[in-house]
Amino acid sequence: MTIQKILLGFEPRPENLLSALHAINQQFGYISKANCYHVAEYFEMAPPKIYGIITGSEVLRDKPAADLEIQVCDSSFCKSKGSDQIVKEVENLLSIKANYPTSKFNLKTISCLGKCQEGPIMVVNGVIYEKVNPAMVDDILKNYL
Repeated sequence: MTIQKILLGFEPRPENLLSALHAINQQFGYISKANCYHVAEYFEMAPPKIYGIITGSEVLRDKPAADLEIQVCDSSFCKSKGSDQIVKEVENLLSIKANYPTSKFNLKTISCLGKCQEGPIMVVNGVIYEKVNPAMVDDILKNYL
């Protein structure tokens, strides 16, 4: 499906913008700068405003996904249960830094994953791991490397 076909599924009104962006993100896996300009033109909005919405979102992407997508909850509750140590362990094992994605790895801290009672939470390529501790990280990642 083309970007034009996706956009034609929505009336060009502000209240439809997020739904259109989610549809584009789902179809292509991310919203390229070129598609950002198509959206801006269709909705008669400035491209920087569209790009700001995309980059400010936890779920919309402005770049293709990495081969390994890792999220660690860093809410106050998960931090109190050791999520910072989980992030450090992932950083050390993969030689990366949180929130600085590469084409291979994207370790992202998320403000809340909505499973506080089961924290700390780590999500790897969409699979949720609960009550994670640093000793578990290596075994979890081995499933994906």
